Amino acid sequence: MHASTAPGLIMNGVDPHRALPFEELWGENFHTVIRDACSTVLWAANIEDLPEESNRVTLDPTLCDSDGIPAPKIEYRFSENTLKNRDFTLDRMVEAHKAAGAKKVIPVAEMPGEPGHLLGTARMGNDPKTSVVNANGIAHDVPNLLIADGSIFVTSGSANPTSTICALALKIAENLVMTIKNEEAAHEPAI
Repeated sequence: MHASTAPGLIMNGVDPHRALPFEELWGENFHTVIRDACSTVLWAANIEDLPEESNRVTLDPTLCDSDGIPAPKIEYRFSENTLKNRDFTLDRMVEAHKAAGAKKVIPVAEMPGEPGHLLGTARMGNDPKTSVVNANGIAHDVPNLLIADGSIFVTSGSANPTSTICALALKIAENLVMTIKNEEAAHEPAI
């Protein structure tokens, strides 16, 4: 979980959780909402969304770009486990707020645009039937293609995995440099 100061009208402007309907958010009402936001805390909980075989990226059968290359088609839904985990966590956060003396609690189960940290669309593994890249980020099916981002994660836990993505990208880059140097050394003429 993390906490930050409330983003004021940004959060209050998100349907269906706004403090007032948009048409009423002017004049004195605007000032009231801003005053309330000054003593507000936004809490958010990141939970793990376990891999689901039904969640995937494929090629769209009809939609193509101007070069005729098929567009990616993203299929994603929250699993029953994720929804139960989310609801359990949200209930505990409401309890914690009330126990701390919160005057008003506005639980928001889904933020527009979320989930924001989807991972695993090009998962790493040893078996080409169940993964896209090997442990060095090299694609099983496409020669000379390396992937070094969060898409190769199988799962990440609940926290934003930026540091781990950077470390993995560095490992993949170092392996690539070593491979290139070894290939250059193998092709050097003997003296």
